[in-house]
Amino acid sequence: MSKLAKVLDKAIRQYRAGDLADAEQSCRQVLRANPANADALHLLGVICYQGGRAEEGIDAISRAIRVSPGNALYHNNLGNALLRANRVEEALTAYEKALALEPRFSDARVNLANVLYQDRKDWNSSAEHYSKVLKADPANIDALIGLGNVMHSSGQVADAVSHYEAALEKRPDEPRLLHNLGLAYHDCRNHAKAIACFEAVHRVLPDDAQALAMWGRSLSATGHHEEAVGKYEAAIERQPNLAAVRFNLGNVYRKLDRYDEAEASYREAVRLDPGYYSAWINLAQVCHLNGRHEQAMEAYQQAFSLNPSYGLCLEKGLLLPVIYGSEQEVMEHRTRYMTCLSALLQEPFLLRDPRNELKTAVNFYLAYQGENDRDAQEALGHLIATGLKSSGFDYPYQPPASFHDKPRIGFISRHFRPGHTIFKLTEGLIENLPREAFDVFVFHIDHPEAPAEVETEEGRMVLLPEQDLRLAQKMIARHELDVLVYADIGMDPGSCLLAQSRLARVQCVLWGHPVTTGIGNIDYFLSSVLIEPENADAHYTETLVLFDTLPACYRAPAVPPGQPLKTDFGFAETDHLYLCPQSIFKLHPAFDALLGEILRRDANGRIVLIRDKSGYCNQLLMERFQRTMGDVADRVIMVDRLKPEQFIKLLAVADVMLDPIGFGGGNTTYEALALGTPIVTLPGEFMRGRVTLGCYLQMDVTDCVATTPDAYVDLAVRLGTDDAFRRAVREKILAQSHRLYDDQGIVTAVAAFFRQVLQAETCRENTHV
Repeated sequence: MSKLAKVLDKAIRQYRAGDLADAEQSCRQVLRANPANADALHLLGVICYQGGRAEEGIDAISRAIRVSPGNALYHNNLGNALLRANRVEEALTAYEKALALEPRFSDARVNLANVLYQDRKDWNSSAEHYSKVLKADPANIDALIGLGNVMHSSGQVADAVSHYEAALEKRPDEPRLLHNLGLAYHDCRNHAKAIACFEAVHRVLPDDAQALAMWGRSLSATGHHEEAVGKYEAAIERQPNLAAVRFNLGNVYRKLDRYDEAEASYREAVRLDPGYYSAWINLAQVCHLNGRHEQAMEAYQQAFSLNPSYGLCLEKGLLLPVIYGSEQEVMEHRTRYMTCLSALLQEPFLLRDPRNELKTAVNFYLAYQGENDRDAQEALGHLIATGLKSSGFDYPYQPPASFHDKPRIGFISRHFRPGHTIFKLTEGLIENLPREAFDVFVFHIDHPEAPAEVETEEGRMVLLPEQDLRLAQKMIARHELDVLVYADIGMDPGSCLLAQSRLARVQCVLWGHPVTTGIGNIDYFLSSVLIEPENADAHYTETLVLFDTLPACYRAPAVPPGQPLKTDFGFAETDHLYLCPQSIFKLHPAFDALLGEILRRDANGRIVLIRDKSGYCNQLLMERFQRTMGDVADRVIMVDRLKPEQFIKLLAVADVMLDPIGFGGGNTTYEALALGTPIVTLPGEFMRGRVTLGCYLQMDVTDCVATTPDAYVDLAVRLGTDDAFRRAVREKILAQSHRLYDDQGIVTAVAAFFRQVLQAETCRENTHV
């Protein structure tokens, strides 16, 4: 071996040992003696680009190629150097040249596929190249990972997982592979395995902020939100400038109802990345929940400046405060709302991606203004229907060729989970509908395990993805339902958008959100003569169905043993507790005068409210009380939100429960009457203010029903101060409250209604044959 050959061999050994500086010196020694030594030029170029001097590396390897143009390895490494210099197109040409010289050169083919995938976004071509490598070498790690990445990006997550897992068998501690596999597991909702992957990455790379952040995301997906916060905070500690991590931390804080911290996280995300559209949207939403109406409007405007859309116009234009400062402010915002809605109706309403453009446009807070919302709901329903049609999301319903021998009945909501008001109001109907007469399906929107179909004790449950509107439509439609019953429409965007489609022969809505939907494809609103006023038809776009009893087979609540005391909640036994345990956005400013008068007439009186999740909303309400009933406002007491058993005990120790005017209680009414707690109610103009009246009528107990505001105050104060009267009313309520619970009569009536409307539908379809 010549002296120069020995020096070059030494350079190669130094390079392989990681001694790049010494290897470079050895290469230069060779080149001083022979400037045209191609191998020395090539190795020098590799050392340069790997050391961060890409242009020097390009120059050296190019000189090597001029000496030896037929060497495929040189062209491959020239591509690597060009890629380091961000000269992507030239790198592609270099890899292609390497393959032209040596078609079986797997490294060059993988490099070419990587560029096609990462830079060109040409997933089909990159997949072809990875597949060619794997055909010749099924265990090629880089090709397995690369093809897995392509599959993952194209939505073939299960295939991606299989490729990653095959690679993992060969390289079990590869952080990049574990990270990608964790992402794939997360996306196919195998969160336990995702967490294991990110934990493994953390063991190898404890300072990897991205792995910590993804670990947090998977923990949050399994409901471990507090643990997720810890991982996100650890990621931020290691890499403070990751806007996406701040964004996801904000999402977790929001799930924990820690709105102030969520707002701060979103603000930091948009500070780090002012073009972060989703962070601006989420900031707007959490500002709104926090009662910061103006800040929410500003955030929506920032989002609109980044990505103008009709959907965002709607979101921003129809935003209503959570807490109003006065009755005048209510009317000002209603006027603004209707003006904006009218303006949007004057021009084409075009949507590109309905589910992502209409995140909160459900009209939820409009119902608390105390007005007839039919026109506003119908206008919004028409507007959204137009937008869905423009985007191709108006599902083309095709009725089954024939009616089923056993009618298929579906119930749908996002809120079918134990403890939720909607579930409590609906579960009895679902469970007791006779299975010998009907096939019953339950559709759960945004279930953590969606999309899927599972068997439960109650029957078949279909888990619908909230974000994929088209898939959810198809999953419902393939069950060929005869009747689809929405437990609520107006509380979340998923049900509002699905309800715009015809997915069953007959579509109905229950009273979960007690306002007309305004949606043309909802045929019937199921209600009761006990809660509707005489002119109720004027309040609904649907055909109003009036049952003789309340439209719920409500399960009797469990009454905890023992006798709770007022002192358990920080009150004196001599205090008269006037409990109003409703969400504070139900408290219309017109209600303040009644509360103030009750306190003025009962010196021992305490108005007891439940704190909202938002501290600022609580502050806004208490500031309003200072203005509207300043002399007695200090006797309005807010207590923390309670667990169910403690909440029942609070209902039990209350002397009187106060039904807000305009929009009264529902679930809380059922719970309080089971304890005998008297509820003073002033029936309103609309059903949403008459539910407590309906409960009393079903019980045939009307002692606590007022007909005027003055009578409301009189009743409340008498119940609060007259022990004998209160005991007599309690005993009367307890003697009759059994009529409210487990009512099989409504199940029979609803079943008869289903048969009736389907018979009418049969006649109608036969008429049109």
